[in-house]
Amino acid sequence: MSATAEDYLWVEDDETGLIEAYCLTLAEGLSPDEVLARWNAVPYGRLRGLSALFEPAFGISDHETSELFTGVTSVKDVEGGGWALSVEVNGYIGVSIGEVLSTGTRVVAHSCNVNGFDQFELAEDGVLKVYFEPLIPDQRHGSAPDVLLDEMRAVGLPFDASDDLSLHRARVFALAERLTGVRVTPVLLEEADYLCGLVRIP
Repeated sequence: MSATAEDYLWVEDDETGLIEAYCLTLAEGLSPDEVLARWNAVPYGRLRGLSALFEPAFGISDHETSELFTGVTSVKDVEGGGWALSVEVNGYIGVSIGEVLSTGTRVVAHSCNVNGFDQFELAEDGVLKVYFEPLIPDQRHGSAPDVLLDEMRAVGLPFDASDDLSLHRARVFALAERLTGVRVTPVLLEEADYLCGLVRIP
């Protein structure tokens, strides 16, 4: 996929209210039920649309006990393949235990918290392949830290001191699309039906 930051300008404008503090996780070939089961989630029922996720996310999530709310929906990639998309308002499940989902498959997760701390990771078959912070992409960890290097450069992540730091979150969304073929849009997020649950991070 050849997504660019320009495809995700809505992220910088934060049309949804989500981007200030979020975590998005894409798990290839899994259903929402399977995602919540692998995360041992306490069921919370179904909700329609991104805006419906905000109240429970702030109402029942407890960051002190690492119990976090998520809504999971089914999405398709550009070739029609199925993925599960976990959407967290002010959460970090995907970048904390995303590899739990990846047994037998592939998981891409990215997040930002209210302090502006951004994270990105790719996990495959239970192994964390690469993890990095998008504003310092030259510091990478995991079993294959250079596996995304070409795509990271292609979307314009700032490897040099002179590189433009603007649109860095849009670049992260573009990178996720290049890896999954799934384009995340405000319409997709707001029209989705979410299977919800409360996940405790060990």
